[in-house]
Amino acid sequence: MLIGVISGPSFAQAKHQMEASLPYVDGLELRLDLLADDALCNLKALTPLPAIYTLRGKQLHQFESYLNDEPPFCDIEWDTDPSLLHRIKTRYPSIQLIGSYHNFHTIPHDLDGLFQQMQNPHFTHYKIAAYAHSTPDMLRLMRFAIRSHATCIAMGEYGTPSRILGPVIGNAFNYASIEEEPTLGRPSLQTLCQGYRYRHLNAHTQLFALLGDPIAHSLSPAFHNQQFQNTNSVYIKLTVTPSELFSTLSQLQQLPFKGLSITRPLKEAILPFLNRIDPTAQQIGAVNTILIQNGLHGFNTDAPGALRAIEKHLPLPNLRIALLGAGGSARAIAYEALRRGAQVTLFNRTFSRAQILAQSLHCQAASLHLLDQHPYDLLINTIPHDLSLTPTSAVMDIRTSPKETPLLLQAKQNGHLCIYGEEMFIEQAKLQQEIWSRAKT
Repeated sequence: MLIGVISGPSFAQAKHQMEASLPYVDGLELRLDLLADDALCNLKALTPLPAIYTLRGKQLHQFESYLNDEPPFCDIEWDTDPSLLHRIKTRYPSIQLIGSYHNFHTIPHDLDGLFQQMQNPHFTHYKIAAYAHSTPDMLRLMRFAIRSHATCIAMGEYGTPSRILGPVIGNAFNYASIEEEPTLGRPSLQTLCQGYRYRHLNAHTQLFALLGDPIAHSLSPAFHNQQFQNTNSVYIKLTVTPSELFSTLSQLQQLPFKGLSITRPLKEAILPFLNRIDPTAQQIGAVNTILIQNGLHGFNTDAPGALRAIEKHLPLPNLRIALLGAGGSARAIAYEALRRGAQVTLFNRTFSRAQILAQSLHCQAASLHLLDQHPYDLLINTIPHDLSLTPTSAVMDIRTSPKETPLLLQAKQNGHLCIYGEEMFIEQAKLQQEIWSRAKT
């Protein structure tokens, strides 16, 4: 059930929350500990859906008086006095009790042991909500949800995927409100239902994800979820650092993930963890796409995606390209541009890095401060931060946020052709979709 959280605290606020939630939800959670007493009294008659009465922090004797309404569900802490639980269940046998565990600091190491302690014959459902400090942390809780059939919710910024994927991991209850709540990692009802097609997700949904850090402003979820609209698939974001790669990849393969997008700083760091690498990606030395099928199979769509975007504007043979940067994206674009007949010179603040990459690709390298001494037809920026440059010809910036980077704005003001990062993104993302389609056969 998708549950709309009604917290008020005033009646007017609670009424607005309820009315805005109704188009999306199966039930409503009335937070008795947050709602003003008059708000609760007035809300009872307005609640058209099954209600969960939830109490946190008030005296439990007050809770018993609320149960005279006999709501379908009552959420109560798992370690509540057993005699009180027995009395509630005896007096109100129709109410289904949800035994809840909350930990706002960490996810317990021994989830199995905790779950065993929580067992009580009066509980119909179990809920574990705990704070995740990393993506591997959150994935561990998701895997436990599937194994235990308990509702498991990871809180905090790393916990959002556990809320999106509630129907996939078997959560009986998933909670959201009409507003985004970043500190809880809780997306809004609109984001869940429209952005992630929550209503279409189930235990057979195929999962895809973006791995990297930072990824907050990535266009990938919007694009790929639109592409997945007519399939039983969903695409999410997972913040992952290089040190977390091994644990993350190991756990993803124990969940129904079928494909991954890889962004900085992982495109090169991920190579040792792959079972197979496409020959082109092997030559480039960087991977941005993974197909999970009998292991991890790595590809690179950055290279052909970037060149597809360029070819829509400029012919590649003998095109003089000044390429800024010496990371995974620069390596991919330089490799493919050279393969298609362009002339490439790599520029980087740290000349030695550009020189090493240029030697491996058999092209030229120079220090960034010498850029104005090298004529070019197209300037391509792969450096993640802004540069103070005055371009002398066409410019491409692979960044997608903001759309018009300072470099592109400068080029535009000077009347030069601009190729936006979004163009490259769309082309490489289309290629990712083609690769992932193999997971559906």
